Amino acid sequence: MKRTCTLLLALCLLPLGALAASLPALEGLDADQLTQLRESVDARLRLLQLPDAGGYLDVLDGEAYARDPQPRLQERVRLLGIILSVKQEAGGYLYTLSLDSKPERVFALRYAPAAGERLLLQGDAVQALGVFEGLLPFTGSDHPADGAPLVQADLIILQAAQPAPLAAPPHQGSRADPAPLNVPATYAGSWWTDYASFEFVLTKSYRGNAALNKAKSLSPYNISPPRNQEYFVVELTVRALEAPAGRAPISPADFYFVNAQGAEYRQHFLINAPHELRTLYAGGEHSAILACLIDKGDLPLLVFQPGSDHPLWFDPNPAP
Repeated sequence: MKRTCTLLLALCLLPLGALAASLPALEGLDADQLTQLRESVDARLRLLQLPDAGGYLDVLDGEAYARDPQPRLQERVRLLGIILSVKQEAGGYLYTLSLDSKPERVFALRYAPAAGERLLLQGDAVQALGVFEGLLPFTGSDHPADGAPLVQADLIILQAAQPAPLAAPPHQGSRADPAPLNVPATYAGSWWTDYASFEFVLTKSYRGNAALNKAKSLSPYNISPPRNQEYFVVELTVRALEAPAGRAPISPADFYFVNAQGAEYRQHFLINAPHELRTLYAGGEHSAILACLIDKGDLPLLVFQPGSDHPLWFDPNPAP
C-alpha cells in the first residue's frame, strides 16, 4: 500500500498535460515492468528530496579528481557508472564504481543506505551524488579501490534502464540477430580488449572448392579437408575506433566459428595468410582473412570475444 501511495504521489506531482503524455498503461505491464516502474519512481523521489539536487558537478572522465585531488576537496559531485565490488563497513558499505565515461577509471563510494532502501549489488548501473573527500591510501593490494578517488555519497540510485544500441543497425549483433556480410558492426570495447572499440565489416566469404582454392593459393602446405568437412574462409576489414590504453589489441584468436547446433569449431589458422589480424592504434585499419574447417553443408556463425559481456556475432553466410 505504501508503494502504491508513493507512485500515486509522484504522478500527482506532474502537470496534467505531462501526466497524460507520460502515464504508462499499467494494465499492459507485467510484474517485472511494474517493479522497474516502482523503483524508478522511488529513485526519482529520493533525488528530488536532496536539498540541492542540481548542485552536483559531473566528474566527467574522473582524471582531474584522480591526478590533482587537492583543489577539489569537498566538491559535490555526480557520477554515473557500474558497481564493480561491494564491501560492508561499520555504518554502511564501500562500493567501487567504474565510470561510464571512462570504464578504466574507478571511484570508491562510501554510503549508508536509508532504512528500507534496497541493497546495491555488483553489476548495478547507478547514479551517485556526494562529496569528494580525496584519495584512499595506496596499500599495494589488488583491490580496485586502492588509491581511488573517494566520494562520501549522499545518494546512490539505479540508473534507468536504457535500450542497448544496435551493434550493426538494423541488426543487434547478437547470436539471435547477427550482423550479415557487408554491414558495419561495432564492438563497444571491454576489459577483454583493453577497452578499445572496433568496427568490423565482413566483406566476402568462400566455402567448398572456392575456399580450398583460396587456401591452396596462399600456400600448398595448407591441408586438404577430411571427406566430411570443407573450408570456410572469411575476408574482413577492421578499424580501431578508440584505444584508451594506447593500443587496440586484436588477433585471429579473438574469433570463433560456431556451428548451427551451437558448438565451437576448433581454431584453424591458414599458413601464409596475408594481412593477419594484429594490434592497431586508434584510427588504424587493415584487412584480414579468417578460416575454419566446418562440417559439409553447415551454416556457421562467427563470434568476436565470446567471453565478454557483449560478444559480437556475425552471419558470414551469403544471403540465399
